Amino acid sequence: MKTIEIINEIASRCNVSVAELLDRTKTRKVSLVRNICYLSLRKNKGLTYRELGNIFGRSTSTIITAVQCVNGYIDTNDKETVELYNRVKDIY
Repeated sequence: MKTIEIINEIASRCNVSVAELLDRTKTRKVSLVRNICYLSLRKNKGLTYRELGNIFGRSTSTIITAVQCVNGYIDTNDKETVELYNRVKDIY
């Protein structure tokens, strides 16, 4: 599956638009889904932080921070994060 197809599927499953994921939208839900998208693409497609930054128009440090943040939410069983992550983890 191509990266853009995965991004489309994640957006669809989480009820946000691809445009919102690629934009600078900062609502909690969109930011959370975007961060889950970074994590998912990194873990399952093996994309580097730099590659993710290029796709989403973000700096490498922004991607690193976001992945660490969403991992922390998952580790502490944050209800919303775990629910959204569970929706997308089987895409691959």
